Parts: sequence; structure tokens; C-alpha cells
Amino acid sequence: MAGTRRLTALAAEATSRLDLPDGDLVVALSGGADSAALAWLIGEAGRKVRAVHVDHGLPGSPLMRKAAVAIAGRLGLDLRILEVVVADGPSPEAMAREARYAALAGAIGDGETLLTAHTADDNLETVLINLVRGTGTRGLAGIPRRGLAGAHRPLLEVSRDVTREIAALAGLPFADDPMNLDPNLARTHIRARVLPELRALNPDLVATVTRSSALVAADADLLDEMEGVISVRETPDGLAIAVGELAAAPGAVAGRVLREALGALGAPRSAESVARALAVARGEATSARLGGGVTVT
Repeated sequence: MAGTRRLTALAAEATSRLDLPDGDLVVALSGGADSAALAWLIGEAGRKVRAVHVDHGLPGSPLMRKAAVAIAGRLGLDLRILEVVVADGPSPEAMAREARYAALAGAIGDGETLLTAHTADDNLETVLINLVRGTGTRGLAGIPRRGLAGAHRPLLEVSRDVTREIAALAGLPFADDPMNLDPNLARTHIRARVLPELRALNPDLVATVTRSSALVAADADLLDEMEGVISVRETPDGLAIAVGELAAAPGAVAGRVLREALGALGAPRSAESVARALAVARGEATSARLGGGVTVT
């Protein structure tokens, strides 16, 4: 009885923060606790949903596939399994993500919205990873509500502790992905070694960063809107940017436009490259060679 009361309370807490879009829903069911809890919460909300599981062909994939099948069976969900091949690359996480979203994009029908179970803890880890690697406002804003393959993330204000407890109390047969224990992955290192130290300084760290990233996201959205008024068009030689608009724009906005343009052309996106390109736009230099075969004139 106590477990039932606790589950009811947790479900109410999570549902109050759940951001579900209209229309038909498809859950990316990994087999873990977060996506299991999301699928359960959607059912509790009376919404119709089906599930898609991506088998990455990695050592831990059979375990996660078995868990996804078991969860779908417990919840009575229609489940489609997609098998992918993860290419070799410098970042196993990135390569797996690329293969996963490519498969998911092809599995979503017209009028359907893909849901992924990223939590507030995932957002915190992403902010820290971006900060360590170097980032701007968009990186500090954390995980966006909408992602690759049009994915919607309704659990971004719900903690991993809550989703895991919901999944356990609801009796969902989830599994823990062995990949999340790999100490060579940046996210695992942050989760296991960095966050415990930070939580000693602020036990409410997840909620604090959730609020902060939401504020930064609002600022980033405004800058994106301001950036959109500067004309950028493709030419046979590369990209053409309206110099008058660029020179008249606030430095933060002009820098964002140039950083995106340089990245699209394969040039360095560093502060130095942006400053040199902006100097050309303002007439302070006639041209600048920025590397990657890119010259600004």
C-alpha cells in the first residue's frame, strides 16, 4: 500500500512537469528506466502510444533489447525493433547516436511525434560536457526540447531519481545499459566522478542547472531570432553575407552569424577566426585567410 501511495505521488509530480505534444506518440524505448517510465506515464495520462527500440549491435544490446521487449509486453505496447550498424569513430557515443536517430527518423509516420526520455540529469551532464569542451549560449542552454528526427523531450524537467523510482514501483522490467558504465566515456566520467563532488556543494544541483539552462535557452532563442534578420545566401564560391547588416548588428549577434557560416564552410569557429572575419566586414581589413581553405573578403 505504501508503495502504491508513493507511486501515485511520484506520477503526479512527474505528470505536472510532463510536456507531451498533441497527436500520435512514439516512444524511443531503450530498455532503460527512463524510457520505461515515460511509456508508463503516457499510458497513465490516457494517451495512445507505440514504441520503437534501436538495437545497436553492441555488446550490451541483447540485454537492452530483451528489456525493451519485456517492458512493451508489460505495458501492452506495439513495439518495432530497428537494427543498425554503428560505424567506427573517435566517439562511440556520437556514432551510436547518429545511427540511432537516422533509424528512428525513418520509423516515424506522418502525424507522429517521436519522444525520447532525456531527463533533467541528462541535461545537467550535457551542460557540463559542453562547458568542458567550450561552448556558447546554446551549449549552456543544455538539451533542446526538440532534437534530431524531430524528437520531443517531455522529461527534461523530471529527475532521473524520479523516473527510476517510478519504473521500479510500477514493476517495469528495465535494464541498465552496460555502456553507461564505460569509464572511457565523458558522460560516464562526469556522472560517476564529477557530479558527486558538485552535489556536495549543492545537493539541489539538478534543479538549479535546470532553471539556469532554461534562462540561458531563452536568451539563446532571442539571439537566434536577431540572427535571422541578417541575410546569408549560398553562392557558387561559398556564402555571401550582407555586410551592412553584419556591421550594424550587435557583436554577439554578428559573431553567431559568422561562427555558423565559418563552421558550414569548414573553417575554424574560434573567437580569433570570428574576430578576423568581422574585421573584414567592418572595413578594418581587406581579407582574411582562416584555414580550411576559407578566405573572407
